[in-house]
Amino acid sequence: MIKSITEAIDKNQIPLRESLIVHAGRWRSLICEDRECCPPEGSPMPALEQSRIAAEQVAAGKPIPFESVKEMVDSIAATPDDGELLDFIHTTEVINDQEDPIPLQRQGAEAIIDFIADFAVEGLCRDKKLVALVLVRLLDLQVRDFALGSVTSETIDTYFSAWRWLLKIAPDGYVAPVATLLAAVAYERGDGALAHRALDRADVDDPDYAMTGLLRQVFSSGWAPQSFAAMRAELHPRICDSLFSGTINA
Repeated sequence: MIKSITEAIDKNQIPLRESLIVHAGRWRSLICEDRECCPPEGSPMPALEQSRIAAEQVAAGKPIPFESVKEMVDSIAATPDDGELLDFIHTTEVINDQEDPIPLQRQGAEAIIDFIADFAVEGLCRDKKLVALVLVRLLDLQVRDFALGSVTSETIDTYFSAWRWLLKIAPDGYVAPVATLLAAVAYERGDGALAHRALDRADVDDPDYAMTGLLRQVFSSGWAPQSFAAMRAELHPRICDSLFSGTINA
């Protein structure tokens, strides 16, 4: 496999600066012929938190890379339920399709804007009533799609952190919408592995949640993140028009 890739690179005259193989906690260069620099048995991998990769990630405002799939999964695992948050959730009015949904959908969109604004300042949202309102309103597909389209290239890191934080505290029955929102922004940031793990949580919460299957198809097809972002940007104004008659710029 490596030989085929190398031959293809040479054939297309693409400059190859380095080629590394990592196995069983050791690494070695496939290009370097200096046995002292790159012994055949490889060199021990450095501690991740002390590596150049970690430094570059932190400098770019991204979390330190995970050392294992388990660590990745644990990073979005549920935390124990918050009783006060559950009380607020259970007393929040649910959108009724038999009545005009727009006022409560608009309330949901505004709650998302407030939630993200709080998160951008403090890295969390202390208002549990607002958090509960966001979780309940995201059960509505129109509100979820508003949240999906609200992300921009300037705010994507904030949304990523916010959805990951919210996913960890979301109780059963409220996980799937948040998990798919996190999956979408993770994919756009180039983190396909975490995106799929987020979808795993959505599947557990609601095996019939349609967005989960749709996103898996998108991610597995290798659809360019830029194309996905462009699609969201095109749909978002229509949702805003539906909820706010074009009077909001989210």
